[in-house]
Parts: sequence; structure tokens; C-alpha cells
Amino acid sequence: MTICPGTVLLVFMVSLWIIASWTLRQCERFHDEEHANLLNTMWLTAITFLCVGYGDIVPNTYCGRGITLTCGMVGAGCTALLVAVVSRKLELTRAEKHVHNFMMDTQLTKRLKNAAANVLRETWLIYKHTRLVKRVNPGRVRTHQRKFLLAIYALRKVKMDQRKLMDNANTITDMAKTQNTVYEIISEMSSRQDAIEERLTNLEDKMQSLQEHMESLPDLLSRCLTQHQERIEQRRNFLHPDTAAAAIQPSIQPPTPQSMFNAAPMLFPHSS
Repeated sequence: MTICPGTVLLVFMVSLWIIASWTLRQCERFHDEEHANLLNTMWLTAITFLCVGYGDIVPNTYCGRGITLTCGMVGAGCTALLVAVVSRKLELTRAEKHVHNFMMDTQLTKRLKNAAANVLRETWLIYKHTRLVKRVNPGRVRTHQRKFLLAIYALRKVKMDQRKLMDNANTITDMAKTQNTVYEIISEMSSRQDAIEERLTNLEDKMQSLQEHMESLPDLLSRCLTQHQERIEQRRNFLHPDTAAAAIQPSIQPPTPQSMFNAAPMLFPHSS
């Protein structure tokens, strides 16, 4: 029904017409000779289905009356569906509506320019025939004043038509499309805000870590300087032992005879 509504509706109406005509003939064939003919029952079914009802042929049995009543109700529904399908087929698509609105807007713009030009022209002519002539012609002045008022009226009418065109262009479909676009933009902005908040959190953590390293930097520098000074002293003592001995010599006292006497005897190896 959505893909081919006209074909489905046509097949349904023809099938219902044939089935109802045959059923009505079976119900009425033994009661009246007119209903024994299939064409007469088809005529009755079609007239009832189209909600016309001439009354030249009428059912006699309750079965035939029920069938005609059902055909009338289904015919009313099918007529409404047929109108909906035809109106849908005749309705302009979104692209066609945009093209039509664009062409109408172009025409209204041209009319607006022409109306504005007419207003300026009549204004200049009124000024010319009232100020730039030696003798004023009242008839000509009134003629241009009348044209001036007509040009102003035409200008206002064109502006009103433009407003109506803009109002008609904003259909429900366009509003839904605009709503979806706004929703997508809001979702994108929300995701970007979450990403920015995450980046700010990481930046705060890094700043805190940097602050901790900066606080521990003086102690680290002092240790590094101390170690560097010790290494320099060790290297100097290694490269210049005389200087190191001279620096250590004042701190050593000279030996006394008593200390030398009390010193342990030296042992010399025996010669073989």
C-alpha cells in the first residue's frame, strides 16, 4: 500500500466489485428474474459502491440487502482512500517545493525592485513638477501623486507576499529537519565539551605533578652540587697528590725521639 497505493486500491475495488456482484446474483436469482442476469447485479453493486443509488434495481432478500449495505460502506472508505492517494500523487515533493519557492522568491524580488523604482520615479516627477517649473500644473501633479500612492501600495503588497511565502516555506517537514539538525549540533557540542573537560582534568594532573617536581627541585640541586663538588675534590687529589699532601701535612705532627725509640723495630730479611 505504501509502494503502489493506486494499484493496490484498484485491484481491491475490482475484486470486491466482482465478488459482491456474483454473491448478490446468487442471493437474488431465485427471487427476481432481473437479478438472474450478472450484468444487472454488477450495475447494482457499482451504483451502490459509488454511493449514487438510482433505485432502478433493488435487492429483495436480507442477504442481498446486507451485501449492498457492505458495498456502500466499503465504497465510502475506498472513495476517501482514492482521494488521499490522488492528492498525494499531485502533491509536490520537497525538492519541487524548494524550486517553486525559489522561483516565486525571484519573481517577488523583481516585482519589489520595480515597485521601488516606480516610487522613486514618481517622487522625482512630483518634485520636478512642483519645484523645478515656473508654473505648476495641478492636473499633472495629482496624476503623479496618484501613481505614487499606487506604487507604494504595490510595494507593500509585494513585501506582504514575500512574508507569506516565507511562512509557507517553513513546513512541518522542514521544521522536523531543522530539529534533527539542531539535535545533531547539540550532541556534537556535548561530546566536544566532554572531551575538553577530560583534557582539562589531564592538564590539572600534569600541573600538579609539575608543581611537586618543582618543590623537590631545590633539594635535588643541592645534592647534585654536593656530589659534584666531592667529585671535583677527588679528581684534584688524584691528579695532584703533592698539593693534596701539602694540604694534609699541617694536620700531621712531627715525630719526637721518644716516639721513635718506642717504635717497633724494623725487620730485615736474612740473606741466605
